[in-house]
Amino acid sequence: MLGLGVAITDHIPRDPLHIVYGALAVGVVPGAAIVAGERTDVRRTVIWAIAGIVLAILVLRLFQTGG
Repeated sequence: MLGLGVAITDHIPRDPLHIVYGALAVGVVPGAAIVAGERTDVRRTVIWAIAGIVLAILVLRLFQTGG
């Protein structure tokens, strides 16, 4: 939400990858929910754990590329 507000106020990040990482970060949770679907409990747990790791990596990259 903060990134969207900054983009609206015309403050473009130095690195355009920042926008890509932000879009991917927003899509991780819905993507994991779709993939997890009606799988068994163990598989759902693994999917959500992987999604959490991916999201953590994306957030770290967002901080690194932020302008």
